[in-house]
Amino acid sequence: AGLTRAPAGAHTAVPEVVAAATALERAAREVVMDSAFAPIAVRVRGAKSLPAWTSLATPDDFSLSAQPYMTAVGEHLLLLPQCLEPFAASGALQLPDSDASTIDESESVYGWLEALGGRAVEALLAMASNLATLSPGGVKQLGADCAYLRMVLSNGLGLASDPRLEEMDAALTAPSGAASGLAQLTTTAEHVPKAVAHALMAGG
Repeated sequence: AGLTRAPAGAHTAVPEVVAAATALERAAREVVMDSAFAPIAVRVRGAKSLPAWTSLATPDDFSLSAQPYMTAVGEHLLLLPQCLEPFAASGALQLPDSDASTIDESESVYGWLEALGGRAVEALLAMASNLATLSPGGVKQLGADCAYLRMVLSNGLGLASDPRLEEMDAALTAPSGAASGLAQLTTTAEHVPKAVAHALMAGG
């Protein structure tokens, strides 16, 4: 029996099927990414109403520690490598916005950790940006929370330092007497929320 000829248009339909399958696979990865990030988002969004931001008490630098919402975020992030590694060998950890067909296992895990860590930083900055006001004690507490997240990302997960957290840390730890330098920092720094800037200037 001879070979039958493919119907007209069959060959042009193959790329469309591949493109549709690729889009579906990418969408599935985005759902997984969103699911992995969801516990972080819930914790950080809920932190906006914490009393520490407006507390009149000024905590001692040596006893100051991250608040429970941030330690919960850190614990979730530190568990991610254990959850992701079993899927690395299968290639299932290709990032949603990546078209690479071959990815090293360690790089794929690192890529997901980097993406989720970056989202955690974005969530913290967004929450801080939505704070109406910060007391001097609230500024210190935010500094402790930022420092804890930096430690988790760099020391715990081995990720490169996030410049947005560095910028925030520079503002939060600026000497109170350096008013001119502080003014320059808080008016030009892209990632220092207004409530932080106002509180720092008031305290400076």
